[in-house]
Amino acid sequence: MTNTTIIPIAERKLKNRIGVGTTLRNTCTFAYRALLKMSKNPEIFVDFVVLPVMFTLLFTFLFGGAISGNIPNYLPIVIPGVLLMSSFTNCTTAGSKLREDVDKGTTSRFKSMPIARIAPLAGSLIADLVRYVMGELPFLLRDIFSVTDPKQAFPRSFSAYFS
Repeated sequence: MTNTTIIPIAERKLKNRIGVGTTLRNTCTFAYRALLKMSKNPEIFVDFVVLPVMFTLLFTFLFGGAISGNIPNYLPIVIPGVLLMSSFTNCTTAGSKLREDVDKGTTSRFKSMPIARIAPLAGSLIADLVRYVMGELPFLLRDIFSVTDPKQAFPRSFSAYFS
């Protein structure tokens, strides 16, 4: 049996922080985890991608002629509203997923693991960013491909979103 000396705590050289590379790896791992959870639940896909398209079609063909006179004049009014509505739905879903992790005790397990403290939150936010892009990509593509002059495609679509 070998003699092992116990080094006092004050003399130990412990690493008290995690590097940037490890933090990025941990964050990507948690983002992948969140995206896998999304792929197992097809209801999330419907909420983020199909529902905004359905609301756009519903509001456009139901109220388009009554409010603006014709559908092309109504689209610049309805599309930003539907995008905001889908963004609010995405935000509430993100909050409820974090609450669900806290209720299940998942975050308590993460605290005991040697990972970056920001990784669970940052990974969830990155996965939400991917969901936001997935939800708004159909609108952006529709705007880009509905313009007859290709030079007008990007300015028109971005000005509709950010105005």
